[in-house]
Amino acid sequence: MTMRKSNPYLTLVNSYTMDSPQPTSMNYWWNLGSLTGLCTVMQMASGTFTAMHYSSNMELAFNSVEHIMRDVNAGWLIRYMHANGASFFFMCLYMHMGKALYYGSYKTPRVLVWSVGVVIFILTMATAFMGYCLVYGQMSHWGATVMTNLLSAMPFIGGDLMKVIWGGFSVSNPTMQRFFALHFLLPFILAALVVMHFMALHVHGSSNPLGMTGNMDRVPMHGYFVFKDLITVFVFLLVFSLFVFFSPNTTGQRWPLLLMLLMMSQCAMCLKYFKYYKMMFVNYNKTINMSDLFLIKFKYMYFFIKSYANPLMVKYYYNEYNKQMTKMIMNSFYNLLVGISETMRTQKMLFTRSFYSNHNNNHNLNIKFNQWLAGLIDGDGYLGMTNKKYSNCEITVGTEDEKLLRIMQNKFGGSIKLRSNSNSIRYRLQNKLGMINLVNAINGNIRNSKRLTQLYQVCDTLNMNVMKPIKLDINNSYISGFFDADGTINFYYQNNRPQLYISITNKYLMDLDFCKEMLGGEMYFDKSQNGYYKWVMTNETNHINFYNYMRNNPGYSHKMNKVYLMPLYYKHYNAKTYMKKETLLYKSWLKFETKWKNYDYKFK
Repeated sequence: MTMRKSNPYLTLVNSYTMDSPQPTSMNYWWNLGSLTGLCTVMQMASGTFTAMHYSSNMELAFNSVEHIMRDVNAGWLIRYMHANGASFFFMCLYMHMGKALYYGSYKTPRVLVWSVGVVIFILTMATAFMGYCLVYGQMSHWGATVMTNLLSAMPFIGGDLMKVIWGGFSVSNPTMQRFFALHFLLPFILAALVVMHFMALHVHGSSNPLGMTGNMDRVPMHGYFVFKDLITVFVFLLVFSLFVFFSPNTTGQRWPLLLMLLMMSQCAMCLKYFKYYKMMFVNYNKTINMSDLFLIKFKYMYFFIKSYANPLMVKYYYNEYNKQMTKMIMNSFYNLLVGISETMRTQKMLFTRSFYSNHNNNHNLNIKFNQWLAGLIDGDGYLGMTNKKYSNCEITVGTEDEKLLRIMQNKFGGSIKLRSNSNSIRYRLQNKLGMINLVNAINGNIRNSKRLTQLYQVCDTLNMNVMKPIKLDINNSYISGFFDADGTINFYYQNNRPQLYISITNKYLMDLDFCKEMLGGEMYFDKSQNGYYKWVMTNETNHINFYNYMRNNPGYSHKMNKVYLMPLYYKHYNAKTYMKKETLLYKSWLKFETKWKNYDYKFK
């Protein structure tokens, strides 16, 4: 006797699977049950690995999905499996229920099987809805808001129930955390219900196309039906693999999704449809000024050819931009952000259009300058729109850095004006040729989450592609420009000893953590001014690394004066000249202090 029949536990499993009697007249429609079960296993497996790298904090949710695609080994594959698996799961589930309705499988004596299946269907929709909200893009935010507001229609308890689900007075961080917890736990409840569904099915057996009842004309499951199911399993896996590897966005929802920042929590979405197949999607914030307008515009003109899915190895939500394609005369790829119930992905569209003849005329600019410029714009710049159709760039710095903006003006044109009632000056560029040259210079180097969204808008207006950010290394000048914008360098006395501090601040951790990865230092969160993150370096070893980096990748701001004074500072610090008062050494320290404060030191 085989073990599956002699072991008491395996005997139970065997009776429900291998030796379970099945009607011989069952056709391939009955294979949908096994395919739905396969989808359940695939979703739970891929979801478990995805959850290991996902953050339910509403400020980090979008970027954690990006992190899965960019940084996690095979993360793109796991995410695409989970994304497409959700769509395939519902397709199999709908067909499985349709088969049951058509052949009357819901009737007596299989009412219990049908009832458990309906409960599974409802919980599956709830689980998918919460997964849809976890990316926290625009559609996720408004989907969660609209669907949960439906509860307010319930008399007496609707309003209170809605606030309980929200964990506050609107869709907020507690809402995201609750949705994530339920989205992770409900599949295990669904798995238990699937087992119950299977056990209830075993009581009276499967139905059949002929509607015959009883145990007549039945054969064991193993053998014929197992291999019959394997045929559809292999076909399913083949089709599923084609979608995952070659067309991962086809089953997704084609809609422009933006990073849902906290500052955009009061956004409204408008849709305008124009003649000649032009479509415009406008997303604006009622609580902020025109400079913070977010605009995405897609024109479906008569020259629209066809929609292409992402190529084989797309792993990023950024535009996939192949440098070998930059010399194409008529065609260019343009990526749209699309979302599905689980993730947020890119959709690559092929448009026919003419390149500007000067799109690539900026290649002679120094690469390091372009990298530095991207860092400066990410820190102190703004890429925006004027009258919803003209692109522009603004950079605001202190008056002591006018030289920096003059360099910009000499390279790209534009104007420089002193801001009223402020010790700062603003550079503004808005002519089309200058903006094309500027975008060509910074494209592929912009990586700030807010600035990257603005770059998409500008490139859409200029009919240009957005390149994904290149990987930073020690020879990249991006941090130099970022330091010129948001960095500080100074020393303060602690216990009668000078302590040199070098820091860079930013609102979001994901826009700053690369500094620590490349140059060391520590990361802190400051709760003042609505909260911001600060990267700080305080020890000599890190300061030496920073100094060497800045010498190889020099900035253009007045802060470089102090950077070049760092060796002299440590010469005094290690000699402890600041402690030897009433000596000539102490006088040399005082002279150094004066030089430091007055920025008298000239560039080498």
